Amino acid sequence: VLGVTSAVQGEGVSTVALHLARAAAATTFKRVLLVELSLAEPVIAGRVGAAESPLSGAGAVSLLENTDPTVPVLRLVSDADLFLLPAGRLPQNASRSARSPRLADMVTAARAEFD
Repeated sequence: VLGVTSAVQGEGVSTVALHLARAAAATTFKRVLLVELSLAEPVIAGRVGAAESPLSGAGAVSLLENTDPTVPVLRLVSDADLFLLPAGRLPQNASRSARSPRLADMVTAARAEFD
């Protein structure tokens, strides 16, 4: 489990996280899950072409807020071992969602399915 964070918006955290995930999947040949938790301004799904998915509203926010049990993990075609759990819709309260006790459950479930 690796977290990438920043003190202020616009420092390129989403870009760094995406590149780290792609590098890990390409060089380790392990199944890598990138969970988009940039809740104020999610951009990763758009960068990989998944923003227009039929599941574009579902994602990590829905799981954290316990509003939808659907887990829309998307396999990225260009990166065989890289999967994405997009943020989905914007949260009602980003800071509350980021502190959700369901985050630990989400990480535990992801560790069971991914390397």
